[in-house]
Amino acid sequence: MSEPLPNVQLVALQRCVLHESVDPQRVTRLAAALRRDDLLRNPPIVAPLPGRDELVVLDGATRTTALRELGYGAVAAQIVRYADPRIELHSWVHVLHGISAAALTRGLRSIAGLTLRPIETELALRDARSHAAAGALLTAAGAAWALCCDGALVDEARILNAMFAWYARQATVQRLPHDEHFGLASLPADSVAVIFPRYSKSELLELAAAGAVLPGGITRHIIPGRALRVNVPLQPLREGSFALQQRWFAAWFAERIAGGHARLYTEPTWLFDE
Repeated sequence: MSEPLPNVQLVALQRCVLHESVDPQRVTRLAAALRRDDLLRNPPIVAPLPGRDELVVLDGATRTTALRELGYGAVAAQIVRYADPRIELHSWVHVLHGISAAALTRGLRSIAGLTLRPIETELALRDARSHAAAGALLTAAGAAWALCCDGALVDEARILNAMFAWYARQATVQRLPHDEHFGLASLPADSVAVIFPRYSKSELLELAAAGAVLPGGITRHIIPGRALRVNVPLQPLREGSFALQQRWFAAWFAERIAGGHARLYTEPTWLFDE
């Protein structure tokens, strides 16, 4: 069975709810690029929030925030069915450079509600993957700590944001996929890895519905059939009512499809202009 065309629609930005925080510097850079190019290259990916008239942004928090700051009221977004089993929710590992494990653990212990417990490496990885802990710290030398916090899911999100804010000021943060290939051998010498929980889709929806966000750059969605390089002109989204903008976009997108401007690539692809 062939992959169906992506469901790309114009949606009101006020309906879009974030599940992760954004980096203000990245928002500023993207806003400048959007203003310069007058194009939205890649639509954010959103999914309906059950029982609400809102859409949770699965990918594209920076894009939606930059458009809001530029005064736009709508965005072209790819709407997906989050219950689709082909959509997978993974996580990133934050590898910290320029800070010692001793300095990191000392600083994190100052965060209210967060407890660090020494633990074996394999147990730390297991507990993070199963979300039995709020995460883990690992060093290339094999030392490990479980990150523990009491309270509800929104409390955990608040603590993880405080933790990220602290170490992002102290260290250089590199992201690695938390997949079956990740292990101590993946870590450069003198680095410390922050392992985040494997959140479930239902947990992510719960956070979004509560208005809580996770730190940016820890959730990673695998979404088949992403719509890329759509290159939506922004000029028409500055004119007329939302209903007029919707009609314009539907006609414009249909013309793109009819003109043969969409092509499906099913093989894994490396992009070098991200």
